[in-house]
Amino acid sequence: MFWSTTTFADAGTQQIDSVLLDVDTLTLEKLLDVTVLLEQCRQGHRRLLEYLQSPEQLHAMLDYITVEPSKDIPVSSQYKYANIVCEVLTSEISFAEKIVAGVEYEYLHKLFNFFKQKTELPLNPLLASYVCRVLNDVITRKHDQVNTIRVLGYIIESDTDVIELLLTHLGTTSVCDFVYKLTMDIKEQDTRNNLLEWFNKADFVQRLMSRMGMRDAEVHEGVDRLVNDYLDAFREALSPSLDRASNADPLFLALTSPKTMEVLLSAMFDHSVVCESSIKYGLNIVAALMGIPKKQQQSVVQKSWAPIYCSPQDITVDPEVHKLVASRFSSLYNILCTEPKGKIMILTYGEAQFRVGTMRLSIAKFFAQVSSLRDPTFIEEMIDNGVLRYLIFMFWQNQWNGFLHRDIERILLNILLMPSRNAGIKFVSNLL
Repeated sequence: MFWSTTTFADAGTQQIDSVLLDVDTLTLEKLLDVTVLLEQCRQGHRRLLEYLQSPEQLHAMLDYITVEPSKDIPVSSQYKYANIVCEVLTSEISFAEKIVAGVEYEYLHKLFNFFKQKTELPLNPLLASYVCRVLNDVITRKHDQVNTIRVLGYIIESDTDVIELLLTHLGTTSVCDFVYKLTMDIKEQDTRNNLLEWFNKADFVQRLMSRMGMRDAEVHEGVDRLVNDYLDAFREALSPSLDRASNADPLFLALTSPKTMEVLLSAMFDHSVVCESSIKYGLNIVAALMGIPKKQQQSVVQKSWAPIYCSPQDITVDPEVHKLVASRFSSLYNILCTEPKGKIMILTYGEAQFRVGTMRLSIAKFFAQVSSLRDPTFIEEMIDNGVLRYLIFMFWQNQWNGFLHRDIERILLNILLMPSRNAGIKFVSNLL
């Protein structure tokens, strides 16, 4: 061949050098426009890295990913440099080292200050993804734990309540991912334990659950996703060979404690008007904390006739948690008895005279999951509070709602297939 890899590498180096040597016209933007910039950063171009990692240029690059672009810039170009800067900052470990080594955490402060935007306005999701990606790169680099320790030091020593900032924006997917990685992806176990002990002192898990009391569906979805990701990770670690498999993990203990369930249920129900998204996603969290994996929650769709069984390898649940959940069955019954308001739905067979609604359908699904635990206490509470009788009434009232029928059918199957016949007999006698 008449070309070689070396030729291309030399051409890229020469292109960067020609821009750097033209001091009179050299600007950060001109450098960011060079097509081989990222390649040269990854190859460790010394002069290029020295320029980009100078305090002035680092501040300028961080401004691109933390400050909203001017509306005067054409939409197609507004985030051009922000995207390139994000790639540059995550291309080489020396950038992470420079970011954490700033005087008085100046660079980290600029990154975390991004989350201080007005709480009534949602974060710019694109800029949030850039900021979180840079922070993720800093804390998850495998070569050196010094960067991670300095980030954690900033979080602990900062005058700003960093936890509150992050929890406020859990409705943004990238922030939710960053919180997960911050608490779970730290490789050094001692460092992680120290961080989680501080998080526990700051009531991180309780404050996370209290977000279910907000009237923001995106935040509710973010909390549901984060909690289920945590529990899935602990479930996968159920192996004696893994340090995090033990039930002594600070985050695991905080998540599965009765106090956490109490805060969650209070945030969901202790309001004059319940929030539909809070009930929907909150019940998903309750089911997960009761030991029902999210994969099993979703498997409900596969076979309507198959009763749900909880895996014997699932997390151990405190009996007090079951009592707290059972005590809220009356609240769920009251919601079931409240028919949602709205226009009559026109379906293929005609008008639907009665509406089930997303919230009541979520409650029916939750009771199907609870019945899978085969706990006589739950079944008796469902009977005593009139839940089963009303669900059967809804079954006949909504003759064409297959989703509702599937969940009620599963409840009945789980009751009738229980090892103890007392609950089944009580159920049949209650119907008669």
